[in-house]
Amino acid sequence: MKSILIMGYGQYGHLVEELAADCGYDKIAALDDAADDALDTIDNFAKYQNQFDDFIVAIGNPASRRAVVDKVRGTFNLTTLIHPTAVISKSAVIEPGCIIEPYVVVHTSAVVKESCLINAGAVINHDSTVEAYSHVGCNAVVGARALVPEGTKVEHCEWYR
Repeated sequence: MKSILIMGYGQYGHLVEELAADCGYDKIAALDDAADDALDTIDNFAKYQNQFDDFIVAIGNPASRRAVVDKVRGTFNLTTLIHPTAVISKSAVIEPGCIIEPYVVVHTSAVVKESCLINAGAVINHDSTVEAYSHVGCNAVVGARALVPEGTKVEHCEWYR
């Protein structure tokens, strides 16, 4: 049985819950400091160490996402979720903690660094790099050989060159 603990359970956390199921996870729970339907708060993550194998952070703010990754790293495996409809080149590199939604394309020799959020329909073109903790919105395009700096948000439908 594959198990995952989602850190952050606002609107995006619910989307990630469904994505985790699409990726074959059987046991899915979430921690959040404000959501009433979360299992517990993020600060109590350690008490679930023996109950879950993997974790993912579903928090949009890059600084907050990084803080949670740094706090929880080592307790659970920082996993990557890639929707089955995404097309990922065999030469592309997707680092741990990334969330790749439906119909994303990551082309030849592209690199998506740690804990990036790549929303539905986005295209990461060949030889480009999306630095850690960045967010590429729905149907956005990162052009060939582009460099998206760490913590950047590429807006929905934007063409980033």
